[in-house]
Amino acid sequence: MTIMPMQRRKVESLSKCHQCPLEGYKYVLGEGPDACDVMIVGQAPGKTEVSQGRPFVGQAGRILNAAIDCAGWDRKKIYITNTVKCRPSGDAMPCARTIRACKGSLRAEIKRKKPILIICMGIVATHVITGDKSPLYEIREKDIFWHKGIKSFVLATNHPTARKQVAVKEIMQDFTAARKFYAYLTNRLRTETTRYADPRASSPHDLPQTTTTG
Repeated sequence: MTIMPMQRRKVESLSKCHQCPLEGYKYVLGEGPDACDVMIVGQAPGKTEVSQGRPFVGQAGRILNAAIDCAGWDRKKIYITNTVKCRPSGDAMPCARTIRACKGSLRAEIKRKKPILIICMGIVATHVITGDKSPLYEIREKDIFWHKGIKSFVLATNHPTARKQVAVKEIMQDFTAARKFYAYLTNRLRTETTRYADPRASSPHDLPQTTTTG
């Protein structure tokens, strides 16, 4: 894999990270285009991800790929990353210290990529990005909402590692909803280019199924 200058600086930063218990562990960088409309954020890399050096390529990756196909998107045009860049021992839930250590890196990725829509997969990504510590099912019930702090629309859904049939079904439903919402935004951009130079400039109150959060 060719490492671009921005990625190289990030690799160097991660290699010198001494902020959490995962110090010295192998890390997995985000993957995708320099600029993107859609960004997907997971929890942390697993064994397969670490061995291949790519996010979401194991069993969870197969479920994610199916969801992306369900939405009619091309994975190559989506930026995919994780909240925590190193694999926790035994694929355990990342501890609070680890999450805090990686939070700045994730925020920098969002600022750099400027996505229109961020899909948070699982409770860790959802809590870090939204700042809302409610149960995942409650945040998911908000559908797609505008986050004024990061200036992106956000959708919370289950993490593929849940693997329960109902959880996977909900992921597919959520990605279908995301596809419809994204199509609405891009169509609005095409038809109202004079009024809106960017879908993110639209008032969230004018858009379907949105609420405003900080």
